[in-house]
Amino acid sequence: MGKRSAIQRFEDLKVWQVARELVKGVYRAARTQPLKHDRGLAHQMTRAAVSITSNIAEGHEHGSRAQYVQCCFIAKGSAGELRSQVINAHDVGLLDEKAYTWLHAKCLDVSGLLAGYLKHLIEMMESIPGMKFTRAVDREMIGFSAGESELCSMDGDDVAPFEAAESTTKRKRGTNARVRTGNRTRN
Repeated sequence: MGKRSAIQRFEDLKVWQVARELVKGVYRAARTQPLKHDRGLAHQMTRAAVSITSNIAEGHEHGSRAQYVQCCFIAKGSAGELRSQVINAHDVGLLDEKAYTWLHAKCLDVSGLLAGYLKHLIEMMESIPGMKFTRAVDREMIGFSAGESELCSMDGDDVAPFEAAESTTKRKRGTNARVRTGNRTRN
């Protein structure tokens, strides 16, 4: 019998735990910093932060590894969105230096952890014998095909290989094809 993973729940994941700290920090800044006077930006920032933990949890609870990877890419995108909002809030005086430094560093931590976790998930997908029996739509969603290792060439924070795989899929179908990304379909 194989060894079971120590990770049984999404709450056990270090990346989710660090993202949870980030959520608390964003809410604290929205209450205590001048950011509280810009309800629109404060709301966007709290939604982006919550989106990170929510997508990690959703992906963990999905039945397929491909869906999990997709949710983690969405979470990583939300981390980038939040980092941009933190920079903008600081630039216009809505975050003091201490809050900005902490939030920006925590956003970078979460992005880095997600990049590493995504690399691990994708590499594991290639080594799982049953991956070839998953739904084609799941494999296609992340650009995975048997023997294809271009997705596993990620290093550090760079997740461009996913974007490259997406454009490769688009080219295979033709330029007028519709490509499904997350919950949206685009031409």
